[in-house]
Amino acid sequence: VGVCAGTCCALPNAAGAEQAATSPAGPQRKPAPKKNVRKANLPKAVTNYLKRWIYDHLFNPYPTEEEKEEISRQTNLTLTQINNWFINARRRNLQPMIEAVRQQKMHTDSGLYSTAGLAMPTMLT
Repeated sequence: VGVCAGTCCALPNAAGAEQAATSPAGPQRKPAPKKNVRKANLPKAVTNYLKRWIYDHLFNPYPTEEEKEEISRQTNLTLTQINNWFINARRRNLQPMIEAVRQQKMHTDSGLYSTAGLAMPTMLT
């Protein structure tokens, strides 16, 4: 039940600044931050399957629960992986895909809301 003199922990001093905790060997250092470990990417065949699905459903890129289960069977991904992939794809890739389709349609002069008969843009494969 002693009184801390500011040598065992960081306390505000009279001026409002904090004193650094010290040890007999000198100031304590924080451990180096852990480097972010990047998770492995999905196999190319799986990402191609998912990209093809989202391209084929470009104007409604939200698979139903039944479609997610079918995608899971086809790709051996968990529903969580599928959900996360679609969330990220809609955030990162959807607008560039729509723009690529618009550009392709301008050159082919085809219908407005169908990707049928159009090749998937090479930037997406």
